[in-house]
Amino acid sequence: MKRLRTHNTQTTDGKLFCAFLALIAISQVNVKLGAYMKDNSMSKDSVISELEKIKVVFASADRRLMNPITKTQRAILEAFGFGEDDIKAYIRGN
Repeated sequence: MKRLRTHNTQTTDGKLFCAFLALIAISQVNVKLGAYMKDNSMSKDSVISELEKIKVVFASADRRLMNPITKTQRAILEAFGFGEDDIKAYIRGN
């Protein structure tokens, strides 16, 4: 975090809370994927950008279609304890 640039105490508290949540998320990424990132020479940014490539297309009649998951994405998801079936169930809304 750089300068907060806030004039209200509630805004400052909100920004600090969001920064705290982000710190927790980054810490979990380091704990779960530390060895994987070291073995594959990946950074946190490259892990996040790899997961952002997962695309879901909304089709007619409330159907949702997902692009196939790559081997790298599958390995990252497995490190967090998720499988491809878990992602498909989440997309379907189950």
